[in-house]
Amino acid sequence: MQIEKLEVVKMDLRNNLKKGLAFITTFIIANALSLAAFAQPVDPGDGDCGTSPDDACQVPLDTWVIVLVAAGLIYGIYHLNKKQKALCA
Repeated sequence: MQIEKLEVVKMDLRNNLKKGLAFITTFIIANALSLAAFAQPVDPGDGDCGTSPDDACQVPLDTWVIVLVAAGLIYGIYHLNKKQKALCA
């Protein structure tokens, strides 16, 4: 009886350690990637980038927002379709 309880406690501890390690690893990777985004050298230019409609300099948000919206729509459709299949089963 005592041995079984000890094994359960060990398994719980292992699972908690795995979850904690996964969280810490994800946290470190996310922070490293976000810091790397700001570490790239940039030409300051004239400081008017993206404010004039005739400006040739495009703001990254303008160029990638379409991809972000499309990815969100695809994920939303997939998630709703998956949920509907689960309700029908």
